Amino acid sequence: MSRDRASTVVRRAASVGVPNLIEVLLAAWLVATAASQHANRNFDRVRSNPWTMTLLPDWRFFAPRPAIHDYRVMYRWVDDAGEPSAWQDAAEIAPRRLAQALWFPERRTQKGLFDACTELTKAVGLDPDRLHRSVAYRLVRDYVERRISQRVPEPPRGFQFVVVADPGYDTNDTPDYLFASRFEPWRTDA
Repeated sequence: MSRDRASTVVRRAASVGVPNLIEVLLAAWLVATAASQHANRNFDRVRSNPWTMTLLPDWRFFAPRPAIHDYRVMYRWVDDAGEPSAWQDAAEIAPRRLAQALWFPERRTQKGLFDACTELTKAVGLDPDRLHRSVAYRLVRDYVERRISQRVPEPPRGFQFVVVADPGYDTNDTPDYLFASRFEPWRTDA
C-alpha cells in the first residue's frame, strides 16, 4: 500500500469518529448475539472460537429435550437399635417469594442436585463399584448425609437414599423410582 493511500485510509477512519465506531461494533455484537440464538445449530459456528464464545452468550430458553419431571431425593436412616426411620424428602421446596425474582442463591443448590441426579441415573448400568465412586453418587450421598446431620440429633448407624422421578403437579402420572442406593455407613467425619 502506498504512503498516500495509507494516509487516506487513516484520515477516513479518523473522520468516522470513535462514537460511530462504538455504535457499529455494538450493532454488530447485537446481530451476532441474536444470530447465535437461532434454533438451527449451524449458526453456532460463530461461537466456536473461545473468544467469540465468551463474547456471545447462549440464551436459548428451551433445551432440545426439556425436563418433563423433577427429581426427588428421599432418605431413611438406621438408628443404633437397627430400626429404619420413615422415608423423608431430602429437599423440601419452599413456596416462592417475590424477593426470589431478584436474589435466589438457594436455586443453585436445587439445580446442582437435579444435575447430579441426572448424571446418577445415566450411570445406573455401570459396575456397582464404579457407580459408587462416581462424582454424581458422591454428591447426592454427601448432600443426603449433610441433611441427616442437620435433622437428626444423634448420629445414626447409616442411611440409604432413593432418587425418584416425580411428575410434580401432574397427578395423573405416578412417581418412577429410578435408583436406590446401598446402605451407607455413617462416617464419623460427616
